[in-house]
Amino acid sequence: MKKLFLPAVLLSFSLTNPAPAQVLLLPTPGVYPLAETAADDLSHPDALIWLAQCGGGGSESEGYDGGSCGDNGGGLQGGALNTGVTKGLVAILNKANGTCGSAKMEARYRIDCLRIYYGWVADELPDTGDYAPIKKAMRRAEAKLNAIVKANLDTSEPAIEPREGYKPNAKRMPPVRAVKKSATRKAAAQAAAVVQEAELVIVRSGEDPSRRKPHFTEVAAAVEDNLVILRSA
Repeated sequence: MKKLFLPAVLLSFSLTNPAPAQVLLLPTPGVYPLAETAADDLSHPDALIWLAQCGGGGSESEGYDGGSCGDNGGGLQGGALNTGVTKGLVAILNKANGTCGSAKMEARYRIDCLRIYYGWVADELPDTGDYAPIKKAMRRAEAKLNAIVKANLDTSEPAIEPREGYKPNAKRMPPVRAVKKSATRKAAAQAAAVVQEAELVIVRSGEDPSRRKPHFTEVAAAVEDNLVILRSA
């Protein structure tokens, strides 16, 4: 009988004193640690945008779990500066060099290839907050590169879908279009001007407020490195 007394008392108490609703946060399988997601694992399309929106203190135990950050996201809603986000953006830009700048990709496909990567960078960022100027610069560059490709499009050549970095097990790119052979050099020069403009905009945007500077300088340097893709075109 003594064993039944405590459960009965607890049941009675819970019925007369209902507790406020609570959400129990349990560890989620497959959670992306900040250090891994931003620097190495970009496979999840929402991982970087979660970091940009929810911030995070850089602890390897915190990461994207498929949900929203809510009130306890660890950062400012809308894009607080975060080392993981910055490194993740740089990683995407560096991957562009390995794919679009590969000797296996013909020069006339490289402008559209770079456009795709700039779109991916923009896709990973929220519209507001500290990273908004980078998103705007990347989206504008993406649009200008698209206009260059359309103006010089070689309709006789099919689009290609290479694997990222031309690695056997990597994911395939969306269709990459070619410009005309006769227009390749001119189009590449125009595209280089677009890249340089994007770099300059990001650098200037990082000056105010000054806390952006180290993050924006790192991204701008990666954008500048993309020029190698076009100089070999």
